Amino acid sequence: STERGPSRSRSTSRGRSDQFQGYESGSCSFTLFNNKREFDATRTQIALDAPGSAGAGASTPDDAALNPAGAELYVKVRLSLDNWVPGGFGQFIIGQFPGAPQNSWVFDIDPTGKPQLDYTTDGSTGLVSTATQPTGFEAGSGHWIDVTLDPDNGAAGRTVTFRTSEDGFTWSVIGTPVTTAGTVSLFNSTGALLVGGGALPLAGQVYEADVRIGGEMGAVAASPRFSELDLGTTSFTDGSGR
Repeated sequence: STERGPSRSRSTSRGRSDQFQGYESGSCSFTLFNNKREFDATRTQIALDAPGSAGAGASTPDDAALNPAGAELYVKVRLSLDNWVPGGFGQFIIGQFPGAPQNSWVFDIDPTGKPQLDYTTDGSTGLVSTATQPTGFEAGSGHWIDVTLDPDNGAAGRTVTFRTSEDGFTWSVIGTPVTTAGTVSLFNSTGALLVGGGALPLAGQVYEADVRIGGEMGAVAASPRFSELDLGTTSFTDGSGR
């Protein structure tokens, strides 16, 4: 046997000792050495495949349930990116941001790999809150990320918090929460909610997403579960009725 870090690979012989011997049943056990996440379980699941081209992705029409005006916004996504440091102008994950004057919010990854929330209060004038550090994820790896916008933190400002998780239950804050002076009320866009599309299309896979109005325990406004669909599905209704 050969030792490799925390895991071990083992070899065994098989076959017949000579041409006159019959076959005997046998078995072996092994451990996958996966420090580099080369065997990522999420890669074997059904997902929204976003090729990084304009017009690709999934969408649902605007609905009253998506109205974020005056409320706390919570967005959670499980995805993998071909490159978690995408360069260029970054990549769009999910949001209602079709273009002025109907821009509301969009959760994205900036060129350096930092999660970011772009938003407006009037449909046109852009505001932005960016995580204080990048995710540090390896290219092609799958993870949960979320963002919470508290539009009025009680101290004459607003706070945006970004987190990551490996299981969707235990979360770690990315850097520190981003606090900005001035309260806000997000614009109520009539544009479609887009996943993986938009002006800066995503290159990767999206397995599921959750949009809530009123915070992490707020009302579910959209909840596509792409990983639960049949391969080749082009239209479906999610758990929120969208």
